[in-house]
Amino acid sequence: MIGTLTCAKLYPDAKLPAVASPVCVDVYAYLKSERGHDIKILVPPGMARIIPTGITAIPEDPYSIVLCPHVMLAMNGVHVLNTLTSTNPRELVVLLHNAGTEPQWIEHGNAIAQAILVQLPTPLILESSHGRDDLQMRR
Repeated sequence: MIGTLTCAKLYPDAKLPAVASPVCVDVYAYLKSERGHDIKILVPPGMARIIPTGITAIPEDPYSIVLCPHVMLAMNGVHVLNTLTSTNPRELVVLLHNAGTEPQWIEHGNAIAQAILVQLPTPLILESSHGRDDLQMRR
């Protein structure tokens, strides 16, 4: 089954996701100065940074986007913290966390995450009339 991911560039030079394997696409950093020059962002050890992509990405129903660490960053201890994206039409951003011991630079155009389309069920929320004890019995 093929799911559709509708993307739009927010800037003419933004890079659309590219198929990386049969199940995922690479997502790229969009880092520009106010004057339009390529820039880079430092992610120090133990810190997180929001990295813009310059695109919107909306999956068709019933899919959602799951963001995974890009292998090249993960090998250096950089991981994605916002794994599940919503379906709003705002810019797709990736929250990167550096769990490594060395500072990591993210440059304009770097592959920063991999996106996978997954079907997630809508949860049915039930309220227990018996409180916490009832919930423990169901586990």
